[in-house]
Amino acid sequence: MEHSAQAPGDPRRTVVLSTVAKALPVIVGVTAIFGAGGILLSRELPVEYTATSRVVLSETSAFDPLDTGSRGQPTRFISNQLEVLQSAAVLDEAAVLLPDEVDPADAAALRGSIDLAALADTDVITITATAPTGEQAAARANAVAAAYPVYVTRVVAEAAAAATAAAVANVDLVAQISLRASVYGDGVASLENATVPSGPSAPRPLLNGFLLAALGALVSTGLVIWRRGQPLADRGVLVESVGAPVLGVVPVPLARLGRRRPPLPRAHDFSMSLVALGYVVSETSGVLMVTGIRSDSGSPTVALGLAAAAAEQHHRVVVVEAEARAGELLRHLGQRTPPLPLGALADPAVPEHRVVAELEELRPVRGEGSVHLASLVGRDGTGGDGAQAVRGGLQRLVDSFDMVVLHVGPIAVDPMAFALLRESALLVAVVDERARTADLLALRDKLDLAGATSDGLVLARPSSGRRRRAPRTPAPLAPPDPSPEPEPDGHRPVEREVVTDRPPVTTAR
Repeated sequence: MEHSAQAPGDPRRTVVLSTVAKALPVIVGVTAIFGAGGILLSRELPVEYTATSRVVLSETSAFDPLDTGSRGQPTRFISNQLEVLQSAAVLDEAAVLLPDEVDPADAAALRGSIDLAALADTDVITITATAPTGEQAAARANAVAAAYPVYVTRVVAEAAAAATAAAVANVDLVAQISLRASVYGDGVASLENATVPSGPSAPRPLLNGFLLAALGALVSTGLVIWRRGQPLADRGVLVESVGAPVLGVVPVPLARLGRRRPPLPRAHDFSMSLVALGYVVSETSGVLMVTGIRSDSGSPTVALGLAAAAAEQHHRVVVVEAEARAGELLRHLGQRTPPLPLGALADPAVPEHRVVAELEELRPVRGEGSVHLASLVGRDGTGGDGAQAVRGGLQRLVDSFDMVVLHVGPIAVDPMAFALLRESALLVAVVDERARTADLLALRDKLDLAGATSDGLVLARPSSGRRRRAPRTPAPLAPPDPSPEPEPDGHRPVEREVVTDRPPVTTAR
């Protein structure tokens, strides 16, 4: 793990752009399919033409033959006229005005093909009609516009006749009613007829294809970015997010209901990851920190597994439990805590065996390797030593053991783990199958803040926890040895010394 004051570019932007770039062929393909589908579907839709006529009202209130003064609000009157234009009386009149050779439509057909709107702050009503041909669309819009003044003229005449009949004895009043009806007229200032459209208004294959292509691009890109937050399966994304290679895949027992103590890891499951770490870093001395991307990523199993693998290579290894929750790794060991905390080793007078306890369960079958345990918290709960005492205790362990494994909680959320980052020389992060890119970026942020880097990633694969025998290399078969002939007197069989020149794998200082 290198410490540097130089921070790389924004990892979030890098990962997002990289994810989109990798999925670019898929995005382009989805965009092309959506665009082609929009064009093909548009060609199957019926062709429609649209024409618009306008009616400019001359009055903003209903006809009042007796001039009672109750005119009402102009906006409400215009809204009422929109309903009048859609009434059966106006549409029946419009159906009569339609030329049969162009469009012999009835009132029901007109009602389903017109759209009315009033322009804001004006006395203008627009009548938009749709039809299979341009001539029919223009004829329908003009027929409805022409039917409206005819209808209003008839309504005004009927209202004036009723008022005249009621005031027949009053000659002056009858004359005033007739004058008011003449002034009101049909209530229309002008009519603007619709023109025959030059082209269909729908469908528009190119426009629909472009809109669906844009929708496909947005949807596919959004799904790609959304899947970036889903459980990871691409090792390339892991390496790019954290900036560290994948050392290997190791089994981690699943948490089971009622199981208080998970099974201990098997050394041979972690041997390849330990050897891979030796290829990644040139110098493996110092403290090896093991942290999890999440609190349940399986980092305790990985810390003990790497220690057991190193012990199989004839090394003396000590595992230091320094997680803030102070229990995950110890739970693997049956809650066995050393008597004194790690900080006690800063005092040269304190014997090592008071702080470090050997783990018999992880002692290898062959060789002189061993695994020991130390903790930041003692058996009686004492601890909380200062940074200087912890640093002194770690240095004493580095001087006494071949390998020191420091197990901590997630660096992104555990203050103690983040503080101990400066005390470690190597860093291995454990990533489980539920890890998300956001978890990796949170780790990357803390490493950038501390000017540090990760030396490798270990992928935790859930397992049932059943112990299996380690693979053994079968011994070569030999034919049965015949009875040896008696040796001459004075001759003894020569005992050969087996010399093993296998170079040891250096994993510690």
